[in-house]
Amino acid sequence: MRTCFIAPPPRTFTAACLAILLLFATASSRADDQNAANSVPPLQATPPEKSTAVATKAAGSIRDSQGRTRYIVELVNDQTGKPAKFTDKDSFKKWHDDNAAKLIGEAIKLRGVEIFSSTSLIGVTFTAYLTEKQLDQLAKDKRVTRITPDAYLQSSAMWSDTNDGYYWWQPSQTRSWGLQAMGISGGASNGTATVYVLDTGVQSHSDLQGLSAIAALPGIHPVGCYSHASHVAGIIGAGDNGFGTVGVLPGVRLVSIALADVNDPSGACSGPGDRSASQSGLIKALEMVFWDTYWTQKVAVLNLSFNLGGGIFSRDSIIGQWMSFVATPFPSTHWLSYRGVLIVQSAGNSDTNACTQAYDGYSAGVLVVGGLDENGQRVRPLAGARNAYNVDVPDIVAEPGSNHNIPEPGLTRNDCVSLWAPSQRIKSTWGGNGYRTLSGTSMAAPHVAGFAARVLESDPAIWTSHDLAAAVRARAVPLIGSNLPMPHWHGVSQHTAPTLEISDRYGWGGRFQSSVRQINFMYPNGVFEDDLIHLRFEAEGAASCQVMWSNSTGTFSNYVWASSSQNLSAYLSPGFNSVRFTCRSSFGQQNSVEVVGYVKRNVKRVQWFARTISGGAWQAMQTGQSGFDTVFWSIAANEPFEQRYESDGADECAVTSNGITITRNAYGGPEVTEATLWDSVKSGWRLPPAYEFGTFYFGNPKTAPPPLGSFDGYRWHLTCKNSDGDSKTTMMQGRAKG
Repeated sequence: MRTCFIAPPPRTFTAACLAILLLFATASSRADDQNAANSVPPLQATPPEKSTAVATKAAGSIRDSQGRTRYIVELVNDQTGKPAKFTDKDSFKKWHDDNAAKLIGEAIKLRGVEIFSSTSLIGVTFTAYLTEKQLDQLAKDKRVTRITPDAYLQSSAMWSDTNDGYYWWQPSQTRSWGLQAMGISGGASNGTATVYVLDTGVQSHSDLQGLSAIAALPGIHPVGCYSHASHVAGIIGAGDNGFGTVGVLPGVRLVSIALADVNDPSGACSGPGDRSASQSGLIKALEMVFWDTYWTQKVAVLNLSFNLGGGIFSRDSIIGQWMSFVATPFPSTHWLSYRGVLIVQSAGNSDTNACTQAYDGYSAGVLVVGGLDENGQRVRPLAGARNAYNVDVPDIVAEPGSNHNIPEPGLTRNDCVSLWAPSQRIKSTWGGNGYRTLSGTSMAAPHVAGFAARVLESDPAIWTSHDLAAAVRARAVPLIGSNLPMPHWHGVSQHTAPTLEISDRYGWGGRFQSSVRQINFMYPNGVFEDDLIHLRFEAEGAASCQVMWSNSTGTFSNYVWASSSQNLSAYLSPGFNSVRFTCRSSFGQQNSVEVVGYVKRNVKRVQWFARTISGGAWQAMQTGQSGFDTVFWSIAANEPFEQRYESDGADECAVTSNGITITRNAYGGPEVTEATLWDSVKSGWRLPPAYEFGTFYFGNPKTAPPPLGSFDGYRWHLTCKNSDGDSKTTMMQGRAKG
């Protein structure tokens, strides 16, 4: 049977395919029992009640170079202002051949509106850039039921938290941990299931042999420059062929519909692709999928790894209504009946209630999927998101969390996430025949989409999308420890382990997860013994946690909390240190992270001492003062005296001896100039951490012969340092009385 999805896709896809399908439908209807003529399935969604209200333009509204905003305009289902009622296939054909185009044409007549795109199968809409005057005129038109500002959707793979990077080629085959978690092993597709990937456009790839069709909306590139779609497709159906990665259902038939908007002023190729699909593009793609599955008379699976806030996916929105329509089968006594499409959508990555960013109306044919980490816990920001003072800090790893079902004030629904699936650090196919590791609920949804395709191929009794959704839900098991439902091929529940994250208090070192196991101190200049270390640990799914501090001397401290989070502060001893965090679940599963590093020694003290031979007592010289009359150590001319210095934590010291001259500036303040008389480093002296000099005599520096004369006094600079890079400096000043 001919399909309308071919590669390369025709720019006149809708017109060409629609003409073929309608001719076939008309011819077939004449052979049908005439008594069934009044039971043709309702191909038009029931329009909402008449309203001229226009949704407020969002901050992310799409505008053109003339400043016009792009809107989706919904119309009633015939030109008289009443919903269309078809009595037979001929009237259906006539409507789509003539009436839909006529209605749209009359709605924009004499207003100078240029249509960007339009739909007519599920509902009659057109998308156009409108001026304020045009918007006002359409809002008052009796044929207009709703006007919605078009907006760009956000792909749900907005971060990469791995150093795995991009690979041009993966010669040895790897299996994602997600397959093991869901009990998937072996079993390639038998070719009977189809998964539609509504995304940025899947690129041809040697590991995607099931990619049988690539389509795009009119005027849209069939392959996007952001390879998000290719990554999603690989999770669903990468081949089990000895290289690259393996999908949930290897080789399953994939149909790509690219939603990337070439009119996106931000340039979808310049960023992570967060503006790579629009609402209007999505409803057009939903119409394409509806008609293709209506024609093939098969249940199919649709993956949608996109989200957006602002009620875009609410059950009352245009997208929500169209998703519900496409996901709902309807029977017919006619020769055709619609068996439905199971829609699998990502929950989103904003660590908020999924009902605000994903489909929020319960439908048996829509599954919203949240994201799990390798431990079976919900991906969420833990210790790295806020520091110990509960203040936001920059995160080196920009990782948000999976949206969820946690109740929030003001929401009418809190159960939008149906299932949970692996979403963190998933390696899959990428553009250029390569591979990449990404995280996000974008990765969770295709795990379930591929799983649904496996279920569909394994059970010929599945007749509708609702049957398929029920079969997938029936295989979901609550994970022991997190109680989140995850599909498992054999229906076997698994124990989860705590997910543990460590962050330093000030965000300097980023966040360290239990998947890393061991990390090093990452303070900007290293860690010194006089640095007060601030660490915070937080665990998901833990009943208790233990922290053990140890150092190179073997001494240790051990703390145990019946808590899953704690702030810690301590000074560490010089040398190698280890801070090991271990958290355990109530079922005995555990995870550990060890923070290790070399703690540097500080030069803690550097001090000059002096004494006269006659006085005998050593006097500690004051450090860092600027009052010259008080800082000078003065003794009688030619009286013998001794000097020495001490330091703690230093390996060596250096001394310079300078003659100083004191003058007064215009404000009466002192100004000092120095002339170096002796430098121990230049003289080849590497002085020890403590040293006592011999006997000195202060002559009158004003009358002393060069190089000692013509000065107001002398200054000795002492700098002591150690091999860890720390140093301290002090000085002593002296002169003879008179």
